[in-house]
Amino acid sequence: MVKIEEKIVEGSKNAKNGTKKWKLAHLPDHPESENPFSNHVVPLARKKTGTLDPWEMISMDDLQAIIDQVYPEKEYNVEMGNVWFGLVRYCHLLF
Repeated sequence: MVKIEEKIVEGSKNAKNGTKKWKLAHLPDHPESENPFSNHVVPLARKKTGTLDPWEMISMDDLQAIIDQVYPEKEYNVEMGNVWFGLVRYCHLLF
């Protein structure tokens, strides 16, 4: 007998609960009121992006440092294709 299981790949629609874009609700421990991502991560990422050459994207190491600063009690990993990188990339493209 063969068991078929669906593999969830980071960055895929399955990881995003079927949606095309990352949303704040995809963040781990998403708060209902105070939103550290919007209030702290995005401004810090924009500040860092302002120091880069035109069209240069924030590095994963820089974003990891920001996530570690905003969420010191957690150990979130920033990787290509996951919610942290996806949301910051989306916010970065808005400007």
